[in-house]
Amino acid sequence: MSYTKEFVSLDKTIYDRESFDCGEQKLNNLIRGQSSRLIDAGISKTMVLPAFLSLPNGKVPICAFYSIAPSLIKREDLLEEVAKKLPRYPIPVFLLAQLAVHKEFKGLGLGKVAFVNALEYFHNIVLICQRML
Repeated sequence: MSYTKEFVSLDKTIYDRESFDCGEQKLNNLIRGQSSRLIDAGISKTMVLPAFLSLPNGKVPICAFYSIAPSLIKREDLLEEVAKKLPRYPIPVFLLAQLAVHKEFKGLGLGKVAFVNALEYFHNIVLICQRML
């Protein structure tokens, strides 16, 4: 099975979440069920790297995925020398919540590709926010 070159937003009507297996049940359960609920609730966003070809059921397998979520860091949770340079209110951040690669694709560097893609996504969000200021 080969994969596409681009991560896309998870759409449960297109991507076969049930066939995803990274070898860690918690992450398998997340992509199979929880991810859609978290997306619908506006809590996180899940990006998937689709396989090149569809399965007989018409859905496309997921080769890798990552989830991101907005979060806050409380000033008091930081080192004092860092905290004193920051505002007194909680600092908004993005959290790379989960990242997993299907067992069939382990060792090909897709984890690194997913991580870099997430960083690029975060960077683009920062650029958009800067334009809004």
